[in-house]
Parts: sequence; structure tokens; C-alpha cells
Amino acid sequence: MIKLFPVGDINYKDLGLDKPIRYDANTLQYIADHSDTIKITDEHTDKVIGELTDIQFIDGILQAKEPSIDLTDYGLSPKIQSNLIDKGDYYILQHPILENVGRTKTPRSQIIYNSIGEENMGNEDELRRQLDKKENTIAELRDENAINKQRLDELEAQLKNTNQLQEEYHKATKTIEELTAKSEELEVNANKHIEAVKKRKSELIKELTKDDPAGEDKFENLDIETLEYLNNRVIVDQKPTGIPEGSEPDGGNSNNDSEKPEEKKDEDLTYAELGEKYGNILDPKIKGAE
Repeated sequence: MIKLFPVGDINYKDLGLDKPIRYDANTLQYIADHSDTIKITDEHTDKVIGELTDIQFIDGILQAKEPSIDLTDYGLSPKIQSNLIDKGDYYILQHPILENVGRTKTPRSQIIYNSIGEENMGNEDELRRQLDKKENTIAELRDENAINKQRLDELEAQLKNTNQLQEEYHKATKTIEELTAKSEELEVNANKHIEAVKKRKSELIKELTKDDPAGEDKFENLDIETLEYLNNRVIVDQKPTGIPEGSEPDGGNSNNDSEKPEEKKDEDLTYAELGEKYGNILDPKIKGAE
């Protein structure tokens, strides 16, 4: 199979048309359906040099069985007879008829005969226009490729920044997890310490009060350090030597003053009396107890 012409728009400004003619799939399929054996002429003259058969519309291109004539350095330029319908930006063909195909060295993809008013054989200017069009398309593709490359570079830079942010995020997350674990460990240890202090405080109060409820209330507001001090204190209970019993330290006679009652030992004092005697120790305000 050889290709005759594809779907697309063809300009005929050199023949007086102000808009291109559109050869869409429906148009080319119509030509294929209504073409049987088509003559091949020499440069669109009356001289017939071959024929085309098995004309089909395949893959967006009007095609035919390859003829037996030599086509080296030649192209095939179809001549179509049809009326034009103005569609605004372009023309379309109305019931096109493929009259013949001319073998030429300067082919144009389509030849419209009846509607345009004169036959166009194709020329170098048209080939140049087609070549320029392709070159412009290539230039546009290059520009688009440059834009895409720039965009790709930007995306790669953004991806690099994203990777760095993710790495920093993972580091921060790990640090938070470590600090959380440490905080939980400290909280456990703190709770153990608090329980140990409460237990020890309870034991000290019981030792000091001998399980007397009245004494427990008095010692409850003291801190652990004060309780430890009271529990470990040394009470000195010894009378002064060298002084006769019943005499005053200054040599005076007890008969001159009222007789003082004998001072009780600490172990004989009540907890209220003990508190009065050692008030400077037991006073929570002095010791800073809660």
C-alpha cells in the first residue's frame, strides 16, 4: 500500500483561497468508499501511465495498492472534484470525487479542481511552505522541550528540599520520642520517691507518737527532715553537779523564793507539753513544713 494523503488542513492561498481546506476522516473515508480504479496521469495531463486500485482509508491516511509504474523521485498528487462549504475558519469538501492521481516531482497533498477554478500541479513554493511549517513545528517543540526541562529541574529541586524536610522531620520525631520516654521514666521514679517519702513519714510519725492518734495530728504537717531530726535527737537529762539539792545555783536559799516544781523528764511529758517545750522545732512555720 502507498500513502496518498492524510487527515489535515491544506492551504491554497496561491490559488485564491483565504482559508485552508480540511480533509477530515469522514471526507477521506467518503473518497475511499466511492473510488474504484483511479487513473494515474503524467503530471495531470491526458497521458495515462498507470492506475490505482484497492483504495482504502487506513490509520488516518488515504491509501491504495502500490501501482506497477516507477515512482522513484516522484510523488502522487490526487485531483479531486468537489464543491466547498465554508465552515468559518476552514472549508470542507461536499461529496468529493477523486478524478485521477498525477505523478509529479512537486506534489501537493491534495488537488481541488472544480471548486478552485483551475488545476494546481504543485510547485516548489508549496513544498517550501510545507518544509517551513515543519521547521516551525520543530522549533516550537524545542521551545516546549526547554520549558519542560526547566520545569523538571524545578521539580527536582523541590523534591530535594522535600527530602531534606522529611529527614529533619524524622530527626525531630525521634528526639521527641526519646524525650517522651525519658519524661515517663522520670515520672515513674518521681512517683516511687514520693511513695517512699510518704511511707517513711508515716513510719517516723508512728515511732514518735507510739501510735497515739493525738500525736499523729501534731506531726502530720512536719516535713520529712524535721521528723528525722526529732526521731534522732539526743535528750540530755542530767542534774548539775556540785550544787546541794534544794539550793539555787547562785548560792541562795530556796526558802527565799517559792519552791519550784521538779521539772519533768521528756519521756514523762505529754505530746502537747513536748510540743510547747520544743515549739521552735515543731513549729511548721519555722521549719517550712507544708
